[in-house]
Amino acid sequence: MRNILIPSLASDIHAIAIQSALEQRGHRVVRWIGDDFPSSQVATLALSNLDALHGSIRTQDAEFDVGDIDLVWLRRPRWPVAPKYLDQYDQKLTDEELHHWYRSIWESCWSDANWVNSMHGRRRANNKILQLKMARKSGLSVPRTLISNDPRQIRDFISSINAVVKPFQTQNWIEGSTNVSTLTARIHKEQLPDNQFIQACPAIYQECIDKVFEVRAFFCGKAALAISIDSQKQLESTTDWRAAKPQLLGIKPITVPAAVEHACFTLMDELGIVTGSFDFAVTPSGEWVFFEVNEQGQFMWMEQCAPEVTVTDMFVNFLEARSHRDFKYHAASPEIRLRELLNAPRTKEIVSIDASRERNEHATATL
Repeated sequence: MRNILIPSLASDIHAIAIQSALEQRGHRVVRWIGDDFPSSQVATLALSNLDALHGSIRTQDAEFDVGDIDLVWLRRPRWPVAPKYLDQYDQKLTDEELHHWYRSIWESCWSDANWVNSMHGRRRANNKILQLKMARKSGLSVPRTLISNDPRQIRDFISSINAVVKPFQTQNWIEGSTNVSTLTARIHKEQLPDNQFIQACPAIYQECIDKVFEVRAFFCGKAALAISIDSQKQLESTTDWRAAKPQLLGIKPITVPAAVEHACFTLMDELGIVTGSFDFAVTPSGEWVFFEVNEQGQFMWMEQCAPEVTVTDMFVNFLEARSHRDFKYHAASPEIRLRELLNAPRTKEIVSIDASRERNEHATATL
């Protein structure tokens, strides 16, 4: 039996379903909803000349000793939020203190536990510039790229090729009832604003890859399951397939070529991660062009669209493995099937608990 800590946000179906599956296998699982701290959670750490660092954390659902945890799935940790009953100036100071405390927790506790992924790997993998640099070094093909806020360089780049622009991370632009996500988009020189607005913030500009289809590949250790995505099937998904419903994109299983798979293993080692969701475009000549890797990307939708792609079973077996870096997937009976897992009584119970809990009114970001 393993004692598993899953920091995440409330109602994250990935964390909920995996918790349910692991509990069915006899493991103890604690989901830690970070933005519930400190309003409905308490934590205590202590040490002395005689005693090593020890302590406990009590959430709405469980209490656990920090020393008991032997596996951390760093799913989507959330920043703590200062209680709303504090004065607004006290809230600001308290938020800063809570952030320092939270960083200290991750750097100080669970150093002997296995991590999926480590905090260090998480930071490196979430660096888009480093991703592209290390992907090229690892042997993956990458698009021609310009990362800049120099109006002259950007105008010259866009004038020379068919180009797209993308943010360093997906953002939500909100004005009134309008909520727009910043996906990858085609961009032409005529669309550029005045130079002062271009210079206000760097962005990632890349050549627009001529693609036949796209691929999402989910890697766990030395195992991978992948799907092809017919992104050219729908007009709205030709540049970024996330703009369309995946059920409309002819999703089916695909095998990652050995050379590409090996390069992905190398990239994961370079970034310091043991799992990640990789995105590729496949060109008319059959070349696989790397776009990015999300170290905690969504993966269950792959199985929802193509049930034979058993990513849920692979991931649960991966978490149970003693060596995550060298994990190889061999499906064994009984396999964990996502559809059955989502309908399991324990899964529904956790979903109900999250739906009924009182949510903090402050919106928080993922760490």
